[in-house]
Amino acid sequence: MTDHDDIIDVDSDDMGEDLGYTEFDWDKLPQQDVAEHDRIIELTAADARSLNRDSLTDLQLWAVAQVLADDEDVDGYQAIVHQLVFNGREHPAIDYASIAGDLLMSAILGEVSINARDVLARLHDLCDPDDATPQVSEGLVLYAEGNIEQAMAAYQAVLDDFEDDLFVYLQVADHFALLGRFADAREVLDKADEIARTEKDDEMIVWINAARQDILAAEAADEEEDED
Repeated sequence: MTDHDDIIDVDSDDMGEDLGYTEFDWDKLPQQDVAEHDRIIELTAADARSLNRDSLTDLQLWAVAQVLADDEDVDGYQAIVHQLVFNGREHPAIDYASIAGDLLMSAILGEVSINARDVLARLHDLCDPDDATPQVSEGLVLYAEGNIEQAMAAYQAVLDDFEDDLFVYLQVADHFALLGRFADAREVLDKADEIARTEKDDEMIVWINAARQDILAAEAADEEEDED
């Protein structure tokens, strides 16, 4: 099995931010639900912990999770993430797939005592059939399990299956960077850049250039850590 230290960790300060919400129009939600979410998200961590979670909607639970994240309460945050992913409920404003993806990364990094395969199976359930995220995540799970050749084959397969979806290239490149495979990450981005320029997709070229900068920064940080 790949050592957790071989996978570059994400910044714990970012947990909960820009994650977990769909683009559903909140004006169409019960306004009591929205008001309670907005009230909760302004609470102190102590007050948020004291709430009866059994009485909360998933929107309100996600507000509690963000309060705990801001308080750097990793265990409390992850407990709610686990509840949201596996409780089987549905709320139109909650992006369960992105939350499951966050939980999967935590499982791979050993931050929660849950089998990554169980989370991956749930991610398959939560994603649309044409969403590449579960297939991309399969590569990361295989890599963490120490099945390097199978993992790289899985990544290539998803690139082949979604050859016209440049966001999939960005996902795979991001995973390679997390795994410290910076040369592979750059190769994937080079291919994406070639396709984007052929299609004159200026917006995607901007995304790719930003990803390149992120990879350069991650590689520099990794080299600095090795020197220490």
